[in-house]
Amino acid sequence: MPPLTEFQAFYVFGASIIAERLALLRGLPPPRSYLEAEAMALHVRKIVEGVAFAALSAFEHSVARLDDLREKDADRLLGFLESKGLLLLPKAQDVRPGVISGAPDRDFAVADLKVAFGLASSLVHERHPEQLTGDALAKKCAEISSTARRLDGWLWNHATHFVRDSRQATFLVQMGLLGVPGFFVEMTKDDPG
Repeated sequence: MPPLTEFQAFYVFGASIIAERLALLRGLPPPRSYLEAEAMALHVRKIVEGVAFAALSAFEHSVARLDDLREKDADRLLGFLESKGLLLLPKAQDVRPGVISGAPDRDFAVADLKVAFGLASSLVHERHPEQLTGDALAKKCAEISSTARRLDGWLWNHATHFVRDSRQATFLVQMGLLGVPGFFVEMTKDDPG
């Protein structure tokens, strides 16, 4: 594979952080307390922020810098980029020996990301966690756990698109291969799937 562009290297760095957060989430048991739910929510929120700012950076890489957008919350940034037709989100992939195929049933849309961000934010910024008990706490714990699993299913193996040498190239990102060459590879027509 040719050397990565500066932006591609930036994406790999950001995806590495998301991979570490996903690995952390995979290691957490389902939350049973507010503190456990809050810890999970923090990682969910940071993953959504990473996706939003990677989308902004992708736009900036191909068109122009938008420094004023760097101050927006992730949900507002995603909404803005979508409203302008500037948003291209990663696509979930199934990867098995000899087969790589899309998994659109696991893809997130902007609305899904906004819901995830809102849920995570509500837990992280809860003003009265002591009042979140019983069924209300159980519901929040189940919601954030489900959201974390869905994010993992979407991003664990995903394809993303970049412009390389004036043409669009598709790259496979395999979060489980963090730190080894297969983590970020260009897909070619010779690839299975």
